[in-house]
Formats: sequence, C-alpha cells, structure tokens
Amino acid sequence: MRVVPVERTCSAEIVETLGFREAVEIGSLRLDGNYILEGDAQSVIKILQGRTQVKANLEVIICDTLSIVSRFNSYSF
Repeated sequence: MRVVPVERTCSAEIVETLGFREAVEIGSLRLDGNYILEGDAQSVIKILQGRTQVKANLEVIICDTLSIVSRFNSYSF
C-alpha cells in the first residue's frame, strides 16, 4: 500500500471511512464470518479494494479496517 501525502484534510472522506470501519467492527460480532461489504462512498471502497492510493489522513483508519476484515472467513467489497 502506497501512502499519498495530503495537503488538506477532507473531513467528509474521514467521516465516510470511519463509518465504514465502524460497520466492519459491528459486522465482526456475527458468527459466520462471511461478508459482502457495500457502501456508497466509492473512494473508500476503491481504497479498500487496492484500486487507488491511500491518502495519509486515512491510512490508520484503512489499516484498521483491513486488519478487521482479514479475520473474516471471506469478504468482498
């Protein structure tokens, strides 16, 4: 994962990313561990899919999210 420096914080992107991480955390409480994760924040989905670079201000949140989903039996974005 390559991190891109950000000159300005985009609070909407941070809120969307935090919301996605929270949903993943809640989902991790389910027992079956098979997930299809959907969201309307395309930029977050693309980052999680590895299709776009991670902005520095989102790096920790994205890493946390990927760490959580790595424990699922299966998942897709």
